[in-house]
Amino acid sequence: MPDTTIATVSASLWDLRTQCEQQLRSLTNAQRIIDEFRERHDARVFLKQQLVDEMESVLRTNKIVSEAARDCAAAVHALPAVDEGPLQP
Repeated sequence: MPDTTIATVSASLWDLRTQCEQQLRSLTNAQRIIDEFRERHDARVFLKQQLVDEMESVLRTNKIVSEAARDCAAAVHALPAVDEGPLQP
C-alpha cells in the first residue's frame, strides 16, 4: 500500500490553493493602498506604512506558498506510477 494517498495530494492542493488565495488578497489590498497613495497626498505617511506592512505580508505569504508547492510536488512524486492496487482514499 503506498504511503502517499490521493487524499494526501488533495489536501496538499487545497493547502496550496488557500495560501495562493491569501496571497491574492494581500496583493489586491496592496493595489488598493497604492491607489489611495496616488490620490491622497495628505495621508501618504500613513499609507506608506500600510503598504510596507502589506508587502511584508506578501513576502511572508510568498514563502509559505513556495513551501506548500514543494510539499504538494513531493506528495505528487510519491504517488505510485504503476498499478499497485487501489489507492487509499
